This record gives sequence, structure tokens and C-alpha cells, in this order.
Amino acid sequence: MKRIKKSVVGVGIGLCLSGMFPSQASANSFSGDISPPFDLESAETLPANVRNPRIRTIFSWVDSEFTKTGQPQLLGARLTQKVKWTDVINAQPAGLARAQMQGILQDAGISESGSPGNTIGTVQSYSETNVFAMAMGVSDRLSVAVAVPVVNLDVSVDTGFQRSVEGQTFVNRAAAANPLRGQEAAAKLNNAINEKATSNGYEPIRSTRVQSIGDIRLLGKYNLQRDESRATTAALIFALPTGVAPNPNKALDLPTGSGQVAVGAQILHDYFFNPRVKWNMFGGYNFYIPKSMEKRIPLAPGDAITPDKEKVMREAEHQMALGTSLKYTVPTLGVTVGAGYVYQYQNQVDYSGGSQFDPVRYRWLSDLVPEQELHSALATIGFSSVDWYRGGRFFYPFQANLAYNHQLSGKNVTQGDIFSAELVLFF
Repeated sequence: MKRIKKSVVGVGIGLCLSGMFPSQASANSFSGDISPPFDLESAETLPANVRNPRIRTIFSWVDSEFTKTGQPQLLGARLTQKVKWTDVINAQPAGLARAQMQGILQDAGISESGSPGNTIGTVQSYSETNVFAMAMGVSDRLSVAVAVPVVNLDVSVDTGFQRSVEGQTFVNRAAAANPLRGQEAAAKLNNAINEKATSNGYEPIRSTRVQSIGDIRLLGKYNLQRDESRATTAALIFALPTGVAPNPNKALDLPTGSGQVAVGAQILHDYFFNPRVKWNMFGGYNFYIPKSMEKRIPLAPGDAITPDKEKVMREAEHQMALGTSLKYTVPTLGVTVGAGYVYQYQNQVDYSGGSQFDPVRYRWLSDLVPEQELHSALATIGFSSVDWYRGGRFFYPFQANLAYNHQLSGKNVTQGDIFSAELVLFF
């Protein structure tokens, strides 16, 4: 505690971990891999021998996404698809059930190349991620930290079906021959999404709750230079695949981790206009190490539901981020307010090593994880008792911070507001 009294500890020391946790972990087939930032960055490091436990809770509501053209659309739009009669037929057990369906279509004069209608659906995701972190000042220049996220995810899914004229004709013809068969035919069409999913070996799509640890992060921050007007710091971050990895048997997948080891680096620069005003700029890069994993190999472009699985190599993912922010402190109140902007980018993910299927199908697999972009605006407010403690006017040094993130625009990423609250202690 004496060490804190002799050192400058500003509001928002920062762990350089913003944007590296799944602040909204939603269906893998509905969102990209970029996680929106939930705090402003800082070049500050801890004083030597000061320990710094931190608890942050991140709340997120997601029901929409940015498409590849940057237009917003509801998450459920991915579930709105035209169904082919061949899909319905193939979803039936081979043998009598399939032959009976083909017989009804033939009697009704319906071509198997037609469609019974469209699937429809809505998806909403709520997540609460609690990040438990412990940082320590090894020296006045070097700080290290470990952060463990615990993800609580609640995804609500509602699916349905809009019949075409052919679909209604089919149900009417089946009911005329056998009322029970007509009811069964209508039920199968109304549940066409899960009929297709389960027939291809997937678990049914349903509302789900998940609670699990996420990917643990290890961090080192080293202050390269500091004087009264500026500070420059380099950071190195390692992500360990401790979270729940993507599951190829779930059509609505809810991973809490990437399943891959990642290495990240950042350069952060603070410029102090005066003791009250600080301007930050930062640049960061994350590298996800290639890994062999089992994936579903698409049968057609854009169609992730397929019976075919194979172990393939998920090639390197490259993420970059650039951001800037401005903070203003009112020392007499112990309050700091801030606002900032962050741009993030990730390359399209490629897969290699597949040999069981047509080469074009592996290209379709890569197309399911296209390049992603995200532009975010952030606002923060924090209270610190550190200066009061240093002056002997308060019994304990701590910080309490609130942050808000709004995604301005993007491509192939989810869209939703993010709120976070943090308690920071020192001893």
C-alpha cells in the first residue's frame, strides 16, 4: 500500500484485454470471430510489487448482424431459406416413409424439383461474461496479468414454416388419403429446419443456455518510455483454448472459446495534454495458430447443414485493431470520463488438408467464415479513490468503472449494445 502512495496510478490502468473475450457468444453459424471491445486502452503499468485484482461483468444483447455488404439484418434471417422437396424427402428414413412421400407428390402432380415453402426463424442472444483478472507490477515498467472469463449465454430460437401452394397441396392430398398422415406431413413441414438438421446428424435447433469458462488470457505489459507528457508501452498476450470449442454436430453452435492458441501484441501510446486530459492511440495484432479440427463439409454454397464430416486444417487467422480515445479527469471528484473509437479486421479463414470430397466443397467451407470488419464507438466513466488515498483522505485505493460499446458498422459480424461494469482493487 505504501508503494501505491509513492506512485502515480491513474483511472483505467488497462489490461489490453478489451475485445479478446466473447462479450456476446452467439451461434457460430450466425456470427464472426471478432469480439467487440468493452473498454478504452491505456499505456499505464502498475508500480512494482502492487497487486491488482479486477472483476468485470460484461452484458450484451444481440438479435441482429451486419451482412457482407454492411447492411444490418436480424439473426433469424439466416434461418429463412427456401426448402426443396428433395430436402424433405431425404430427411425421411430410407424405405417405406420415403417411398410414401414420393408417392403423394406423384399423385398430386408435384415435381420433386419444386418447393414446399420457406423456413422462418428468430434468434436472440443474451450473454453475461464475468472476467476475473489478477495483475501485478513486477517492476515499475513491467506488469503481468492472468484473466479468466466465465460465460453465461442464453439463446432464444423460434422456428416455423411458410407453405407454398405446392406445400399446401401436398398436405391436403396426404390428409385426404389418411387424416393422421396429413397431420404428420404438416408437422414435418412446420419443423422443416430440425427435420433437415437431425436427418444430417445434428442436434436439434432449440433455445439453449450455456455456462462455461472461456479462453484464459495471459498478459505482459512493458513500459518503453514515460515522462510528464507521454508514455509508450508494448504488450504481449497469449490466449489458451480452455473454453468450449466449436462443435460440428450442433447446427446452432454456442462455443465459449476458439479451440485455438492465439498470440497477440499491442503498442499503446498515451499523450498527456495536462494532468486532466489524456489522449491514447493503440494498434494491435492477434494471430490464431493453425489447428486440425473436424468440420462439416458443405454440399452447396452457403449451406452449412451437411451430413459429411472430415478433419481439416483451419489455417491461421489474422486479426488487427486500431483505436484512439480521449479521457478527462476531475481530480477533486475522482471521476474520469472517456470516449473512443476502435476499428477491427479479420481475414477470411481458409481450410486445407481435406481429401474425401470435391475440392470446390472446401472452398465453400472457407466461404462460411468470410473476412470481417467492425467499427465501434465507446464511452466510459470511472471513479478512483487512489489520489484521495495517496493524500490520506480515504482509507483504501480502488476504482469503479462503467463502459458502453455501440457497433457503428461492420461486415459479417453481430450487432448489439454492450455494457460493462468493473471493480479494481490495489494492495
